[in-house]
Amino acid sequence: MEQLTSKTNKEFSRKKYYLIYSGIFLFCILSYILYLVANGKTNVNATSDGMNQHFRILFYYSRHLRQIIKNLFENHKLIIPLWDFSIGEGSDIIRTLHGDIVGDAIAPLSVFVPEKYMYIFYMFDPALRIYLGGVFFSELCFYTKKKYTLGTLAGTIVYCFSFWGLKNFTLHKYFLTPFMYLPLLILGVEKIMQNDKPFVFIIAVFLGSISQFYFFYMEAVVSAIYGITRAFIIYKSDLKQVAIKLLGTLAYAFVGLMMAGIILGPMVIAYLGDRRMGLAHPVPLLYSRFFYERLYVAFVGNDYPYDLEMGYAAPTLLALALIVKNPKKYKNEFIFVLMCLIFVCIPACGFFMNGFAYVSERWSFAIALPIAYSLVSTWEELQENRNYLLLAIVGIMGLSVFSAWSRNERGFVPVLFVVLFFIASHLKINKKVFNTSIKELVMILLIVMNIFYIGQYHLSSRGKNVLSDLLSLDGAKNFATASEAYAIREYTKNDDRFFRYSGNHLTNNASIINNVNSTNFYWSITNSDDQSFRMKMDLRDRFSIQINGYDNRAELETLANVKYYITPNNYDGVIPYGFNASGTYGNYNIYQNDYFVPFGYTYNKAISYDNWNALDTIEKQEALMQVVVVDDVKDEYKVDYSQIKDINYTLDSDEGIKIENNRIIVTDNDAKLYIRFNGEANVENYLSIKGLNFVDTENLIEDDQTASWIDFETSNGYSEHVQYLPYGHRYNFGKTGYMFYFGNSEEKIEYITISFELEGTYTYENIRVVQKNMNNYDTYVKELSDYHLENVVFGNNSVSGEINVPEDRYLVMSIPYSNAWTAKMDGESVELLRANEHYTGILVPKGNHHIELRYETPGLKVGSMVSVIGFALFGAIIYLNKKREKNEVNNIV
Repeated sequence: MEQLTSKTNKEFSRKKYYLIYSGIFLFCILSYILYLVANGKTNVNATSDGMNQHFRILFYYSRHLRQIIKNLFENHKLIIPLWDFSIGEGSDIIRTLHGDIVGDAIAPLSVFVPEKYMYIFYMFDPALRIYLGGVFFSELCFYTKKKYTLGTLAGTIVYCFSFWGLKNFTLHKYFLTPFMYLPLLILGVEKIMQNDKPFVFIIAVFLGSISQFYFFYMEAVVSAIYGITRAFIIYKSDLKQVAIKLLGTLAYAFVGLMMAGIILGPMVIAYLGDRRMGLAHPVPLLYSRFFYERLYVAFVGNDYPYDLEMGYAAPTLLALALIVKNPKKYKNEFIFVLMCLIFVCIPACGFFMNGFAYVSERWSFAIALPIAYSLVSTWEELQENRNYLLLAIVGIMGLSVFSAWSRNERGFVPVLFVVLFFIASHLKINKKVFNTSIKELVMILLIVMNIFYIGQYHLSSRGKNVLSDLLSLDGAKNFATASEAYAIREYTKNDDRFFRYSGNHLTNNASIINNVNSTNFYWSITNSDDQSFRMKMDLRDRFSIQINGYDNRAELETLANVKYYITPNNYDGVIPYGFNASGTYGNYNIYQNDYFVPFGYTYNKAISYDNWNALDTIEKQEALMQVVVVDDVKDEYKVDYSQIKDINYTLDSDEGIKIENNRIIVTDNDAKLYIRFNGEANVENYLSIKGLNFVDTENLIEDDQTASWIDFETSNGYSEHVQYLPYGHRYNFGKTGYMFYFGNSEEKIEYITISFELEGTYTYENIRVVQKNMNNYDTYVKELSDYHLENVVFGNNSVSGEINVPEDRYLVMSIPYSNAWTAKMDGESVELLRANEHYTGILVPKGNHHIELRYETPGLKVGSMVSVIGFALFGAIIYLNKKREKNEVNNIV
């Protein structure tokens, strides 16, 4: 009876705790949302991934799920599309969208939300992730014997509304997923270490790995470090028991991973095939001094060098001071906080935690857990130790004035909150409200106010001015129709042929919510052959994962089946050759390609990759109009390059730029470099720069130095620019070559000016000015189009059509090459060729043939089978645990 009463009281206390937590959480999150709404804003970042990826993919995914459900109930068929031509030039749905939404546990709720209210769902989706993170953190505190006091509540609020939570509420809402699951993972590890059931851990591994493979790697590393450390703390020198616990944890982790196999299998293959995996990035021994001077502000505010997002309520500094004072009493807290701070200070740790991609502190979501837990552990002692805490406050004041970076509002206001918290925690108030100490309520109130300050400062013009970057409420309501993709969709309603559109101002990923096909792509996982092709063609891609058309080069646009080119009404720049004004829609001008080639065009001549790769960029481009590039060519065709002409030029510059021995030394970013030449009119104009590199002798490439813009302008007013990412910049993807197209103008170009945003020394291997006539262009297009795939049907994960050729020809389809496609000709399997570096080809013999291609996500079948086995093992573990418990009860009886 006594045990029953104790259990009942415990359950009541937990219910009371969660009622209070939920109330405070709702007050905080609704205040944050209402602040946005009062300013006419949503939490969708309109200038970054919030709009470019997260918000658009939510629309797409919701429709995707609805269609699957509709087919299931109306047609009684489970039809799951795996490939979509509206994602870039065509991409795998699971592999491309996994990092944002596929496998996510909360996103499927969007299926119940009408699209006109999707922006409201987008506001409450990240709120739910943060809330659940708080629940799991609270459960971890409860399990590790922390009292059900306001200390646990205070630590939970600090965890939920650390800067990682506040920032990503308005930027990367899917970055909140690991933030949500990490406490659950650590709770699962702790249960195993305490000889408890492994169910929580297995479920946490399953949820974490199926939702985001990128962040799960970091969660796994953090959990492994925690498990190893805890095993040695608990079992000390009993190495056998330590080994048993660690091996057991590893075995349970494999069960969770196997359960996620259906998604994890394809994603592992995708990540291993991503071109960025092989890139080399410099890893310094230490960060610059400036980085370390920013750590105090990063800890208590909204600064985030190298993605180091901490920003905790300032009273946590007092908790850390108590842990430092008594490391034996707070052994766990001291060890894990110390490890986090050491890892933060060493670039190699950031490189390791970021999967050996580049130096980044994105793993810093994990730091919030030991910091918040430290506040829980020291809550009662914070109301004691008066003299020591006064000394700690003096130290905090010293930190705030240590660097010029913190001698301002963002450094001094946290000190004020520390002082107020200290005063409140040492007030002699014994009154209680609903059995709750008024003093502790005041302490929590100060933490909430501190959190509000961090969030408001981040949004305001005093801080990062994030509010100005957010999508307006009106913009959210009109979101689906506010892009050139919608204009193309409406303008081409009666055009039933397969085509793509291109442009120089494309909206990232807008095609996916308008079901049209473009040349734009901006997702984290890209096709490696697409990346390779674009590198070899020296296209002006900002990042390897952000692709925007083909730089107005007519040949490449045409080979990509681009039929329409769209620009804003006020655009007065270059239009690709052969694209003529077709009409307008809304605020857009639309041009149509007079040299459009249909899907599935053919070549009768070929060259090998060895010969094609040996060509310079402009020759590579010209060759693609005459020959297909494939492996194992029997009869190499000699390509005609007579239409390409190199132009002699001279280099000179303003004061502020010095040119010597293939080096450009820039001492004034207003100065200009001049490339002068005597060009011709009515020809294609190109400038090629090979081997461009910035020599960073002054350590200018800091994390906050995003890149260096290089601007180009011709004598007749055409301009282009490129965001150059020097070696050493974390987003550098090995690009050193650029080719700029300056149109086909009626007046000749006499010079090109270049200006550099970043002062310093630039080196280059070669600069080439090229002009090219288009006299043979219509002939080449006709030869490609004469024999093409007809009666084309784009089915669910399939493409089919008929073709009749008078000779053996190479059929090229503008489907990004992947060995996940299989092909049949007249019912017989045939080999798929990697054609022109990044497209899909088939060698078709003379005659009439039926062609059929089918797609299946790589690793999906095997992953599905592994998932079935994983769930079976999980069921077996549950059964064995229940059987063991039953036997133990029977033995007691």
